[in-house]
Amino acid sequence: MELLIIPDFTWSNDASWAKLLDFKLDTVLELDMSRLPRASIVSPTATENLQDAELFAEEQSLLEASPRIRWITPSDGDPDVITGLIPSEISDEEPLRPLALVEGGRVRGILLHKLMEELVTGELDETVEMVIARAALLRDQLRSQSSFGAGPDPMELATTALRTLQLPDIKPYRARLVAELPIYGIAPASSDQLIVGRADAVADSEDGGKIAFDWKSDIAPKETDRAAYRQQLGQYLHVIGARRGAIVYMTSGRVDWIAR
Repeated sequence: MELLIIPDFTWSNDASWAKLLDFKLDTVLELDMSRLPRASIVSPTATENLQDAELFAEEQSLLEASPRIRWITPSDGDPDVITGLIPSEISDEEPLRPLALVEGGRVRGILLHKLMEELVTGELDETVEMVIARAALLRDQLRSQSSFGAGPDPMELATTALRTLQLPDIKPYRARLVAELPIYGIAPASSDQLIVGRADAVADSEDGGKIAFDWKSDIAPKETDRAAYRQQLGQYLHVIGARRGAIVYMTSGRVDWIAR
């Protein structure tokens, strides 16, 4: 416990999960280093520098030959990975309209993603009563560490999650879904850019390939948001070698299929 250091995420933005929770760092004592003995430092033995201009140039060329790797997170909306528009497989681009009785937000999205993860992994039984109880517990745990008022309705959260798994586009893959799959790979634009992320769910298709699913809790996403989501999912499809993927708008039940 004396060696535990809890960082203060001062650099994170207001949309970060770290800003949602209160870690109560002001109640934690700072690490007292004054009682630790100082180690004696022995200077290394001096050696003669035999490096001449020719050797320096040779060593410099070796350093420059090392590739600079940049990690890219598509879910952060990194503009460098968006190389072209990816259309939806369906021609209907009617805007997704808001539901009058549902209030969206970051907290609702976090809770819905957590419920979907536990439903897909089998940790949570697919019964309305169990999912409502779990949603209420998760909401109360999150609310105890932050201040967002009453929070989302557990019944709405539960029905939305369960309804998503019963969508005609999702139900055929239900038994094959794998939740929260880590993704690492080379970006299509450049070999010195690596993509890192986590797919909400992945399933094997009938032809032996893979299909990625991206759960979205948006109430009424704009077309610019939907286009950005297609770009993000397209990057994941490239990394895992999948030909198709689906962006699932859980609130409305709309599914946008994309192909790579």
